[in-house]
Amino acid sequence: MRYRNKYNINFFKNPYKRDPDLLEKKNQMEAAWYDEEIQKLFPQIRNDGKLMELDRDFQKSYGSAFDDYSNKDLYDRNLYFLSLIPRERGIDVLELGTGSGILTRFLARKGFSVISIDVSQAASKFMRLSSPNSSPVRACAEMLPFKSKSFDVVTSLVSLHHFNLKMCLKEVMRVLKPGGTGVFMDPVANSELLYKLRQIIPLPDRESPGGGALVLKEIVREIEAAGFKYEIKEFELVSRLDRFQFVAKFQDRLRKFDFGLMNLFPFLKRFARMIVIRITK
Repeated sequence: MRYRNKYNINFFKNPYKRDPDLLEKKNQMEAAWYDEEIQKLFPQIRNDGKLMELDRDFQKSYGSAFDDYSNKDLYDRNLYFLSLIPRERGIDVLELGTGSGILTRFLARKGFSVISIDVSQAASKFMRLSSPNSSPVRACAEMLPFKSKSFDVVTSLVSLHHFNLKMCLKEVMRVLKPGGTGVFMDPVANSELLYKLRQIIPLPDRESPGGGALVLKEIVREIEAAGFKYEIKEFELVSRLDRFQFVAKFQDRLRKFDFGLMNLFPFLKRFARMIVIRITK
């Protein structure tokens, strides 16, 4: 089968993020892909102290809610994700696959000490220029260049599915302090048949060569193998159609509808698009 991406990769079974022998190749391809993508963001960098456009929207939606959320608001996947990050002062946070750096900058504005890593040189440069006090490191999540028991929190925002899960979780276990927390939000895909049917749609995959949604059974298996306690919460059914403009404008209502629907009919969770994972050492 010809897959609808220029690499002709089956993203449902992407070998680049499952075969350790392909790790170096994956990271080279990922770095090249993200170097090109991040370059598009450099014109947003400001020198007047004001937030960039990509930060402004996130701050407007979640800035105040981060410190004052309530259970009724947690149908929103981003707010639920943020609600799981510990609030204690002085904790050390590591973000994996920082990309545009939106999460690292948000947490830094909230007073957290954050180190971010990415395989992309452009991402590290963008992080330094967009947040002069930041500490970006060019590295991969499968081989973290940090001492054991260095961080209270390890997190990523829609990046975990780009990593070799087995290798990454082993490293997260190593660098987390005892009692430390991992918080991740990522897309999930549980039906290979559905993935193959999607290949009929004449639209290209807008996914990097190391990407492809996580498979829930694989996630659970690797989390348990790494020795973590864990919780997983599912989000988005109808609201996954937000690529269509007429759906996107009702996104907030639809996310709330989806949340209620999955609570009422738990079997629907297997069709969810996004999950939020909390792991504890």
